[in-house]
Amino acid sequence: MKPMTYRGYAASVKSTEKSPLLVGKVNGVPDIGSFYGNSEEELQRAFEKAIDLYLSDCEKSGVTARRQFSGRFTLRINPDLHEKLSILAAEEGQSVNLLIENSLTSYLANRKV
Repeated sequence: MKPMTYRGYAASVKSTEKSPLLVGKVNGVPDIGSFYGNSEEELQRAFEKAIDLYLSDCEKSGVTARRQFSGRFTLRINPDLHEKLSILAAEEGQSVNLLIENSLTSYLANRKV
């Protein structure tokens, strides 16, 4: 089953051959526990309820809800690779950031993500 998404949050899903119960866990937000369902539709509803409850609780408590991903991360690479990326990006008239983003997008397009 593909990861589930709702309101900018994503969850991974696990199942076992021993039980028809599906178990979901919101990625990157430890404040939200697991949620369960007997079908994909039921699990999606439980996921949405968990997110809505979490956001409501954060608002009532005056706490800023955690966002999963900002779109930024630090990447440490070999300096020679950094130089090659910089040269290639300049040759293609784009930033290193855009070159890496496009490369990762192509890479992930061929994966089950």
